[in-house]
Amino acid sequence: MLLNGSRILLRGKGRFGGTRRCARGEGVARRDAVDRVVNAAKARIANQLALRLNKSLSQTLSKDDYWFDPYVGLRGRYNFNKTYYTAVRGEIGGFGVGADLMWEVEGVIGINLTRSIFTEIGYRALGGNFEDRDFRFDVVMHGPQITTGNYLLKAFVRTYYQHPTL
Repeated sequence: MLLNGSRILLRGKGRFGGTRRCARGEGVARRDAVDRVVNAAKARIANQLALRLNKSLSQTLSKDDYWFDPYVGLRGRYNFNKTYYTAVRGEIGGFGVGADLMWEVEGVIGINLTRSIFTEIGYRALGGNFEDRDFRFDVVMHGPQITTGNYLLKAFVRTYYQHPTL
């Protein structure tokens, strides 16, 4: 038995279809020897492959940039009752100030868990197109989302500006 690169060459004596008889222990010993050699070759190949993959896949490239985008948007909300609601939000911006174009669209179904805590489940898509020198950010991302938040700041501002006699 020879190991030649990644191929295993088996050499032996004997005839195909012959009447040669082996002792029972001799056949088991040969099978065990072949199994040990094959398993050692598999382990060696797996280790070499893992080492090469770790070297080539463990690389990080990074570049960052900052920009400011003005935007305008519309938001709509429909309350089914005091607890359940649906909302749609959309924004568009950029206008060549920072990004050439940025946009966001979102649709959600929400539940008011308490007076100040809510949770929403929905779908959001957003995109942006920004280019500056050798940095280019042109992306569209979308997918489901789950949001949990509170109205604490909103309630504070509403209460703070509310006239005492109303």
